[in-house]
Amino acid sequence: MLAPVYCFYGPAGSGKYQAALKLAQKVNCASPGDKEACGKCKTCQEIEQGTFPYLYRLDPKQHTIKLDQVRSLLKELAYTPAPNIVRVVIVSQAEKMTPQAANSMLKALEDVREQLLFILLTAYAGRILTTVFSRCERKVFSCKAPVGLTALHRFKGDYSDEELQQKFQAVVDWSRLILAGQQQMFFFKCAEKNEVLVLKLLLFWWRELLYNRLLPSEKKLLLEAYEVECAEQVKLVTSSRLLQLMNLLLDYLVKVEEGSVSRLVIEEWLLLAWEEKAIC
Repeated sequence: MLAPVYCFYGPAGSGKYQAALKLAQKVNCASPGDKEACGKCKTCQEIEQGTFPYLYRLDPKQHTIKLDQVRSLLKELAYTPAPNIVRVVIVSQAEKMTPQAANSMLKALEDVREQLLFILLTAYAGRILTTVFSRCERKVFSCKAPVGLTALHRFKGDYSDEELQQKFQAVVDWSRLILAGQQQMFFFKCAEKNEVLVLKLLLFWWRELLYNRLLPSEKKLLLEAYEVECAEQVKLVTSSRLLQLMNLLLDYLVKVEEGSVSRLVIEEWLLLAWEEKAIC
């Protein structure tokens, strides 16, 4: 059964928009197959060409998605569509909604009407208002090319390159929330089975942030797709606080590997970091 609200997140070029179009085709196709739309009917063709009257795009204007844009969209969605039509709203760069726009969108997402589907697209899930993000069914996207993953191969284990990159993307998003000082309301579905890997990837990412701050001219180890995010997250924390967090994380990683209950250890570590104002 489809959810009323989705968030597709991952780096630019990972296929989020095409996946959103395919989902719009699937819910409106005149001759759907077992899993996919036919791609040949009039509706599928209109969605592919961007002429389907019930497909709505919400894009940033002058670098942000503003409150009046959201209000105008919601006003248009107030009308009841024809039977068997599912209106699909694709919000591109959803992280660029202003706080006012995000709160207005939240009200709509709290009680999504029938025959309506929202799809939020973002490369930076950690920047979306937490209460909005929590309403979404989430799907992580990653670039297919494995170039640049060499630095992560030490963590690979039994994971494919794509699975490893998905987990790393989730860690990068989580890091932004931690460094921004937000209470922890985001946990990864994709990492629940291996908290040790989560901690190690987080420590690896923070090591890169520290290098970026202390040695900005040095060549980075990570994918080019993460260089912008690295530069953005560096602005959220001082070197001393980042070192403090890394030391806390190292201590708790030892506890996890010694056999402590990993989920509780992560939650305890987050609480301690918050109380000590290490993530202000």
